[in-house]
This record gives sequence, structure tokens and C-alpha cells, in this order.
Amino acid sequence: MLAGAAALSLAACGPQDAQRDEATGEITASAEADVFSLQVGDCLDMSALAEQTEVETLPTLPCSDPHDGEVYAETTLADADKLPSDLVAQAEEFCGAEFEPFVGMPYETSTLEVTYLHPTDASWGQGDR
Repeated sequence: MLAGAAALSLAACGPQDAQRDEATGEITASAEADVFSLQVGDCLDMSALAEQTEVETLPTLPCSDPHDGEVYAETTLADADKLPSDLVAQAEEFCGAEFEPFVGMPYETSTLEVTYLHPTDASWGQGDR
């Protein structure tokens, strides 16, 4: 999974799905959510994050609460035997192209920052795309 997002974190307890409203799909309560349960539009708390390089969970919260991150795009990478060597370039191209349609202004003129989640060599071997 390659997701335009704004957060990385590790949880002290096991991953869980984000709690959602059944009708709207919006997050209804703060939680450390499994990265694979994230959806476009989910809001994140980046303030609790350190310099993590590998993550299994992210701190999610209702978008009506103060937040400093939001998942704005997601794509699945092409299946291959190994992690693409141009993964960073693919992430930057994809996330850059998806930014303006979601935010409503070009990245270059916004004050927002972009980061992305992507598979590691180990997770790629487990089918993470």
C-alpha cells in the first residue's frame, strides 16, 4: 500500500481497525489503528510521532477533533518479485498528483507538508503492495 498521508507511529498494543460510523465510514473515536485499516479522508495525530521508520499503526481521530494529518490518497503498487528501486520517485509522483484535487490548491503554494507510507523490503515479501 502506498498512501499519501501525514503520519507514522508504533503502538504499544496490537493493531486494531479504526472505529467508524457504519453509515458514513468516518472515524468516531481516537485509536491506534492498523495502517491497513486506513482510508482516504481519515484524520491523524502526528504530534505524538517520533522519527519512526517502520510502522504498523497510526494514531487516528475524528476529523472534527484538532488534527495535523489526513490521508488524502492511496494506491496499490504493481506486483513484482522485489520492492521497486524507484519507490520514492513513484510515491512523490503519485502523492504530488493527488494533492491539488484533494486540498484544492497546488502543493507548491500550500503551507502543508506531505509524507507517504510505503512497503519495506520485509513487508513487500509478505505481500504488502
